[in-house]
Amino acid sequence: MDSPTVCCLMGNHNYSAFLEEAMRSILNQDYKNIILGVVDDASSDNSPEIIERIAREDSRVDPIYLKDGVGVAEARNMIIRKNFDRSHFFLIVDSDDVSYLTKVRKMLEKMLMSPAIVGCYGDYDIINMNTGVTLREYKEPYDFYNLQQSCVVHSSCMMSKEGLNKITELVDGKPSWFDKELHCHRGNGQFCGSVEDWDCFLRLNEIGLFTHIPEALSGVRVHNNNQSQIEKVNKTWKNNVEHIQRKAQQRALARSV
Repeated sequence: MDSPTVCCLMGNHNYSAFLEEAMRSILNQDYKNIILGVVDDASSDNSPEIIERIAREDSRVDPIYLKDGVGVAEARNMIIRKNFDRSHFFLIVDSDDVSYLTKVRKMLEKMLMSPAIVGCYGDYDIINMNTGVTLREYKEPYDFYNLQQSCVVHSSCMMSKEGLNKITELVDGKPSWFDKELHCHRGNGQFCGSVEDWDCFLRLNEIGLFTHIPEALSGVRVHNNNQSQIEKVNKTWKNNVEHIQRKAQQRALARSV
C-alpha cells in the first residue's frame, strides 16, 4: 500500500467561525492523499458557502448538504458510506478544531505498522477561546480494559477500513458505524449525548488494537457553543452509558452462543 487514501470525517452545524481553518488545516497536511468529507448538517449560518468555495478550490473536498439535521453520528456514517470503497483509513475531525501539519502522516505511519492496529490517537492542545489560554491535554496510553471504563482514546482518531468493516451494523437497512442514538438532535428538540465515538471505539477494541502517539496533533477549541453542548451531554450521560453497556452485553452474549 504505497499511498493509502485517508478519508476525513467532518460534520458541521453552525461553526462557520471556525470551519474554514478546520478544513484548510486538513487540506494543508504534509500527507496529500486525503478526502475531506464534509457534511453540513442543516446550518443556518454561512457554512454552506464556505464549504462550497473551498470545494471549488480543492477537488479533495467531498461535500454533503442537508436541509434537515441528523446529528454528527449519522453525518459521519454518511461520509463513510459514500467513500468506503475508495478509502483505506478514516479520520474523525471536528469542524471547530485545528489539525496540526503532520497529524495525518504520523497517524498513518502508526496504523501501517501492523494489521492488528485498528485505531490511532494522539494528545491535543485545549484552546480556550474565552481566556486565550492554551493547555496540553495528555491522553493515557491505550489499554484494553481502561477503554472499557472510560474513553481514553481521543475522539480525533484514525481508524482502519478493515476494522470498521468488521463492526458494521445495519440500521434502517444502511451500514452504520456510529450510533445515532448517542449523538443526535431528536425531532422534539431533545439533544442526546456525545459518546458515539466511545461506542465505536469499544466495538473496535473487541477486534483489534489502538496505538497512542504521545504528542499534540490537534488544537481543540473550547468556546461558548461547545460548552453549551457539554452541559446538555452531562444531563444524558447516564442513559448513554447504560445504552453502551447494554450493547456490549448483547455482543458478549452473541459471541458465547
